[in-house]
Amino acid sequence: MLVLVGFFMHDFSQRLKSLRQSMGLTQKQFGALGGVTDTAQGNYESDDENKRKAPGLNYFLNLKENDIDISYLLTGETASDNLNSDESLI
Repeated sequence: MLVLVGFFMHDFSQRLKSLRQSMGLTQKQFGALGGVTDTAQGNYESDDENKRKAPGLNYFLNLKENDIDISYLLTGETASDNLNSDESLI
């Protein structure tokens, strides 16, 4: 189980960092969207398993309120990937 958590966290951390960079934001700016400090944001993105931390629920809720695709961060699939053909037309 611990291996799965570590594997998931590595993928999550990489997606989080990639998304933040693609938005052209610093860790401080992106962390503010999630309601955390730049230090906390850095810990979420860390490649170092001993330093890496998992964000809490409020972080995700804050990101969602700022139109960040939480589905992508958690699964690697965008929210629109999960829509059927009729839903995607809306």
